[in-house]
Amino acid sequence: SHRIMGGPLVLSLENAENMDAASLGLLESICTDSRSRSVLIVLGVRDQMNLKSLLLPKTSGEAGEEDGHDERADVEGKEEHKEEEKEDHHKEEEKEEVTTPEPPTSQPEPPKTPLQKKLQEIQQSANSIHLTEINIQNLNPNTLNALVSTILHQDKEYTLSLSTLIYRKTNGNPLFAIQFIKSLVQNSLLTYVYNTFQWKWNAQQIQAETDVTNNVVTLVLVNTIQRLEEIVQFTLMIASCLSCTTVLNSKLLTYIALAVVRQSDTNPASSDVPSSYHYYPNATAINEESIQTVLDTAIREGLMEHVSADTVEGVAVKFSHDRIRQGCCTLVPSDENVAR
Repeated sequence: SHRIMGGPLVLSLENAENMDAASLGLLESICTDSRSRSVLIVLGVRDQMNLKSLLLPKTSGEAGEEDGHDERADVEGKEEHKEEEKEDHHKEEEKEEVTTPEPPTSQPEPPKTPLQKKLQEIQQSANSIHLTEINIQNLNPNTLNALVSTILHQDKEYTLSLSTLIYRKTNGNPLFAIQFIKSLVQNSLLTYVYNTFQWKWNAQQIQAETDVTNNVVTLVLVNTIQRLEEIVQFTLMIASCLSCTTVLNSKLLTYIALAVVRQSDTNPASSDVPSSYHYYPNATAINEESIQTVLDTAIREGLMEHVSADTVEGVAVKFSHDRIRQGCCTLVPSDENVAR
């Protein structure tokens, strides 16, 4: 949340599709309270069910108001053509009457998620605030080129060939594109020449040696996570097994990591950690100081982001993106049943 003294209150909620019943109830209370003033609520929603819209379709009256459409002009126009319609009516009576079946009225689909249901209830409330839905798409080639130009501090004309290649690889997904650029630098496929103050790349080499699927998980794992120390990978795996909306801290991660290690030491056949897990650290290497170093590394690599300052529980962090968390989840070998 953010508010300037005397200004509006802005609430930004990420991963709103994971909101529980209590949070949805609070959202409804804020949105339908007539005393709510100067409040802007931004919900970040990942459409995992291919929903066309979270809101109910607008009525013709609402659409007319937003388009600046004046219904009175239509009434006056109808009056002017009234006499002409009468004459046409007499002529049509002489012709053979042909009936055309009216198309069936399309009914809105029932809500598929709790969030969609709650938003539609808020939309139908008499005291509801104005709801606007913005569908965020991937970047187009021009916008992606502007992003690449900004990242590399080069002219757009110079980065056009590189951004075109990145667009083909990532389809304009900004997260994929940024991770892809990082991987190019890490693999020395994109290098900076200090003599000319320019970035250099070989398009054919990039095309041949890189591959990006529709999922960023593989890209992140290969080019970032697996380059880190084993204790960092182990801690990220532990953190990824928790909810993607959970804010983590160093003390909590230290406690969970030690519990997992000790359980495996006392019971090697335990199903909590795969016996073939090759990133398994020694218990003596796990303490609050080492876990804090791990979190600092994850933040520096862009895998996690800082949430709040140091507290009694340590520094609070969370994964920078749920796709990053999914990538860390795959550190667990798929040939073993972790949660049996």
